[in-house]
Amino acid sequence: MPPSARPAPEAFRRGLSAVVANPGLILAPLAFGLAVLASIAVPGLLVVLRVAGFSRGFGWSASSSRDPAALVEPLRNFLEGLRVAPFALLLGLLGLLSVLLVLTALAAFLRAGITGCLLAIDANAAEDAALAAFRHPVLGSVFWSSARRSYGRFFALVNLYGLALSSVVLLLVLPLGLAVFAGASSRGGLTALAFVLFLLVLPLALGGSIVLRVLYLVACRLAASEDVDALEAVGRAVSWTRAALSRTVLLYLLTLAAGFVSGFAFLVPRLALSLVAGRSFVLFALGTAVIVLAQVLVSVAYDLSVSGAFVSLWPAPPAPEESAAQQWAAPETVRSGSVSPGPVA
Repeated sequence: MPPSARPAPEAFRRGLSAVVANPGLILAPLAFGLAVLASIAVPGLLVVLRVAGFSRGFGWSASSSRDPAALVEPLRNFLEGLRVAPFALLLGLLGLLSVLLVLTALAAFLRAGITGCLLAIDANAAEDAALAAFRHPVLGSVFWSSARRSYGRFFALVNLYGLALSSVVLLLVLPLGLAVFAGASSRGGLTALAFVLFLLVLPLALGGSIVLRVLYLVACRLAASEDVDALEAVGRAVSWTRAALSRTVLLYLLTLAAGFVSGFAFLVPRLALSLVAGRSFVLFALGTAVIVLAQVLVSVAYDLSVSGAFVSLWPAPPAPEESAAQQWAAPETVRSGSVSPGPVA
C-alpha cells in the first residue's frame, strides 16, 4: 500500500527548498556534464589534429594553417582510410561502446547518490518546515553511502529507462526514414503516408516520453528508499503513480511551468546584451559566456528540483538508525567536554 501523497505545490516547494538550501548538490551533475564534454571533445580533437596534418614533431602543416579549404582533401583521405581499414573502424566502435558504458555507469552512480541525498533531506525536514530546516549537515557522506549501496539498482534502472526512451524515439525515426526514402525515390504517395504516420506517432511519442520520465523519477525514489530491484521499483512506481494520479499530473505541470519560466527568464538578458554590446565583439562574447554559464547552472538546479519534488511527493520513511546529523555532532560534543567519552579499555 503506497503512502499518502503530499499536495503537489507542497512537494514542489520541498524539492526546490532542498536544492536551494544545499547548493553542493549541483556538483554531481556538473561533474557528469564535464565527463560527457571530455568524452566528446577529446576524440574530436584527435580527429581534427589527424586531419589537419599535426605531425610527429608537433607542428601544423603549412597548407592547413594558410587555407582552411585545404582540410577537405585530408578529411576525405581520412574517411576513405577508415573504410578500407575494418580493424581500425571496429576498434573505434569498441571504444565508443566503452565510453558509453562508462558514462552510463557514472550516471547511475551519481543518480543513486543524488536521490539518496534528496531522501535524507526530505526525511530530516518536518512538514511546513522553513528553508533553513532543509540544510543537511553531512550531505557528502550521505551521497557516497547511498551511491555505493544502491549503485546496482540504479545502473539497471538507467539502462531500462534508456532502452524504453530509445524505443519511443524510434517511433519518430521510422516515419522520417520513410519520408527520406520517398523523397529519394520520387514517390509522392509514400511521402504523404510518411507525413500522416508522423502526425499519428508524434502525440504518442510525446505522451510516452512524459510517462517514462515520471515513472523513472518515481522508480528512482523507490530504488533508493526500498530494498527492491529495478524491475520491482518500476512496478511499484506504476502503482504509486496510479494511486496519486491527480497529484502526480499536477506536479508534472508545475515543474513544466517552472521550466518554461526559467527558460524565458534568459531572453531579456540576451536581448539587453545585444543592444548594449553593439559592435564590441569582446563585450558580446564575455556577456554571452556569463549568460550561458548562468543558464547551465539554473538548468542543473531545475533538474535537481524536479527530482526532489518527485522524491518529496511521498513522505520519506524515517531512518531506523541514528541520524547522520547526530553522528556528525557526537565527536564535537566529546571534544568540547560536555559529554564524557566513556571508559577506556
